[in-house]
Amino acid sequence: MKESVRIKSSRLASLEELEERHEWCNEGTRSILRAAHERVVPTCEIHGLVADYISVPKEYEHAVEAALGEKLQYVIVESQQDGVQAIDFLKHRASGRSSFIPLDFKIKSPDCRHPEHLRDAVRLADHVTVTKQEFSGIINYLLQDVLVISDLPTAMNLWKMNGFTGTYVTPEGDIITPGGELAGGSDTNGDGSLLRNKREIIDLRKEVNERTSLLANKTGEMQKLEAAIITATDRLAGTRSEIHTTELAINGTRKDIERLEGESRWAGQGLNVSLFNRENLSSDEKEALERISGIEQELALLNATMVETNRRIEALTAEWTKAKQDLSLRERELVEYKIEFASLDEKTHAAATTVTRLETALGEIEETIAASRRDSETCDAKIAEITLAIEEDERSLTAHYAGLDKAESALAAEKEVLTGNEQVLREREADTQKERKACDAVVRQLNEVNLEIRETEVKTESLRGGIRESLYVELVELLPLFERLDDKATEEIRAKLEEYEQKIAEFGEVNLLALGEHEELKNRYEFLSTQVRDLTMSIDTLQKTITKINQISRTRFAETFESVNNHFREVFPRLFPGGKGHLILTDESDLLETGVDIEIQIPGKRRQNLSLLSGGEKALSAVALIFAILLHRPTPFLVLDEADAPLDDANTALFRQLVRDVAQNSQVILITHNKHTMEVADNLIGVTMEKKGISSIVSVNLN
Repeated sequence: MKESVRIKSSRLASLEELEERHEWCNEGTRSILRAAHERVVPTCEIHGLVADYISVPKEYEHAVEAALGEKLQYVIVESQQDGVQAIDFLKHRASGRSSFIPLDFKIKSPDCRHPEHLRDAVRLADHVTVTKQEFSGIINYLLQDVLVISDLPTAMNLWKMNGFTGTYVTPEGDIITPGGELAGGSDTNGDGSLLRNKREIIDLRKEVNERTSLLANKTGEMQKLEAAIITATDRLAGTRSEIHTTELAINGTRKDIERLEGESRWAGQGLNVSLFNRENLSSDEKEALERISGIEQELALLNATMVETNRRIEALTAEWTKAKQDLSLRERELVEYKIEFASLDEKTHAAATTVTRLETALGEIEETIAASRRDSETCDAKIAEITLAIEEDERSLTAHYAGLDKAESALAAEKEVLTGNEQVLREREADTQKERKACDAVVRQLNEVNLEIRETEVKTESLRGGIRESLYVELVELLPLFERLDDKATEEIRAKLEEYEQKIAEFGEVNLLALGEHEELKNRYEFLSTQVRDLTMSIDTLQKTITKINQISRTRFAETFESVNNHFREVFPRLFPGGKGHLILTDESDLLETGVDIEIQIPGKRRQNLSLLSGGEKALSAVALIFAILLHRPTPFLVLDEADAPLDDANTALFRQLVRDVAQNSQVILITHNKHTMEVADNLIGVTMEKKGISSIVSVNLN
């Protein structure tokens, strides 16, 4: 339906464009209508063409066109003066000729009396509807003496009877004038029919509107169906999700049952272990008491050691504090020495700067002295003064050097004292460090003992709690009943214990989170399995879709190729009389990847490939292939750009005949310089350059 609407709309747009440009009118009429539309002639009031204001039934179109002829292109103006102005405009512009009919012309009343033998004849004006009432007089005037006769022989018989000075016309468009002239025949192409094209425009508008409305309704229905499909898909997805959730719940319940069964088994095993532990508690308690006694003795010894160590630590701490204070005092003295040394260093640097400045000044003075000696002997006094100044500066410099030596000696002495103090400080720090390490070792031993005591207490309390929970008795109450086992029974129990420990070790570490991890991994496995199944189903569906598309593509390609090949076999002999041509596939085993080649045989030549032909033969072969495709699926428009350029006159005639056949179903636009090809056209549109750089359009209607 969309394709149909597109084709109809395209045809309607083409006809409306042609009607807007008045392509069916002569050049003068087009020029004056264009000028009126652009208001180039503002004082001239132009209403339009006669054909624009009449409506004719389809069965009388040929009759009206034959009766009026060029009068359909008459331009209706307001007055004769407007017609004169329009004619002057055409003369001034050299735009051709046109006919004008004013509204104020004198219309002779039609004589409605007919001879007796024409009593049953019908006036053509009675079948024409005027769309604007003010123009009805013009239409009646143009058709007042035209009668419609059923056929041409009847019209001939009526004309021979005389008695009527009008025109006879048949519905097919055959005419007998009052003088006896005959006109008739058939149109080779309906594109030049003004009334027919107007009727087609009206019909196309109505049909396009109806089809557009119907298409909109169908599109709305399709959108509703798509929305329903989406809703159903969402419901289906929700149902699948609920099913999946239910399955997960069922699996979870099943896992809970398995977990409870496992816990029941673990409880039985725990009971057996508790009974075994009950047997071992007595021996463990005795060993624990012995260890407690030994640990208490060690704790007392360690407490005594800790008291002595604390005393030594306090003494060392006091000595260390005193050393630290002495060190602080020495550090302050060192800082003072450093400040004084920095001051002396600054003074030394200033003295060196002064010496450098004096040396520079001395050099300048020596240069001045040398220059003065060359210039004049009168400068001796000045030289003596300068010499005295230099001696004073040298004495001052010597004094500064002496001070610098003293400062360096004092600085060296202070450095020696500082070095000795630092050595003493390092020795004392080493002793302090040794004492601190010893103290830390004692503290660590004490902490370890305390930790062991706490662990023993915790174990004892744990044993007491275990006995209390397992046997519902207190350990203190069982002590009077405790009996020491002999060495043989102890060895047997120890052997069994080692055996059981060996078995437990062989089992490895028990992962208490194994059940939860197993449940989590199982759920993930089921989820991934579901995803894999979905992906597998999607891949299968996609593979089936690809297979279906490939199958449809192969089928359609094979059908299209077969049809185009058959048309090519028909078209090729028309362009090459006596020749043969057909299409071949480069790879028949793979229709989706195959190429198409052309193999032809021209009369008088052997069968050969297209690449070995001349330019004209290649052009005709290409035209044959294009027309074969068009015959398989016609198109509304066909544009050929100088397709006949390499053809001679004989081949042009064959090409022209083929174009005429294709034009029955398509509108063909030819761009050509060949005059023989132009003969097949209904309308010619030429581009000329009368003045340099200025192009103009010239159109000719061959109908």
